[in-house]
Amino acid sequence: MDSWQKINYDPKLKVFLKELQNQFLNKKINKEGKLVIFTESKESSDYLKDQLEKIGRKDILTVSSDNRNQLHETIVEKF
Repeated sequence: MDSWQKINYDPKLKVFLKELQNQFLNKKINKEGKLVIFTESKESSDYLKDQLEKIGRKDILTVSSDNRNQLHETIVEKF
């Protein structure tokens, strides 16, 4: 088993999820409620998407080199 598979606690994720509500999506700071997150790898963006969906977020758009052409109109419309 890969060593990373044994880890079930992600302190960075815990802080990110807390700040997501307290700061990043706070309507006083972010009136439109939009947030763009860049990652180095598709694996990281997929992980974040999965974690955000687990807490009930349904407003996630994941863009990568694999799907950016198909999502072009959506990207322009949303951002």
